[in-house]
Amino acid sequence: MEMVDFGHEMPLAVSPRGVREIETVPVLPLGLSALVRTVFAVQRFRVAADETLLLVTDGVTEARDRAGEFFPLVERIGARVAADAELVRPVRLVEVVRDEVLRHTGGRLTDDTTILAVRRAGGSDWPREPPARTRTRTGPAPAPSPAPPADRTPPGAGPPPADRTP
Repeated sequence: MEMVDFGHEMPLAVSPRGVREIETVPVLPLGLSALVRTVFAVQRFRVAADETLLLVTDGVTEARDRAGEFFPLVERIGARVAADAELVRPVRLVEVVRDEVLRHTGGRLTDDTTILAVRRAGGSDWPREPPARTRTRTGPAPAPSPAPPADRTPPGAGPPPADRTP
């Protein structure tokens, strides 16, 4: 897997064996990186054939219960997958994370949440070693695009997507 981490939560590899945190080196978040000289490197890590990559935003990990406790993502998902290995399937994993966060918060989310689970196709075709290349970008940040006039909707823009939170 190749990834650039712009300050999001650590990716997780979820398998029947448990939950593994994949340590990355984050750079400034996208909105802030335009203010300074932008430097980033594509980071590589392995995801095994039986692992599902789980990516979430801080709206998931910082979701609080009535007592103010953060949602224990790794522990909760690890326990659920240990009880049912079928939960590593991407669609099921997203449903379980969503349901557990809503259960933890009593159905009240106070921040935007994104839950993405992906799994590589195939099986034993995984290369023994990843290619030995790293891409970096340095230089001044590109100039921001001018804002559209306030009285016009930009081309291709429409109403925001409907909230699908139950």
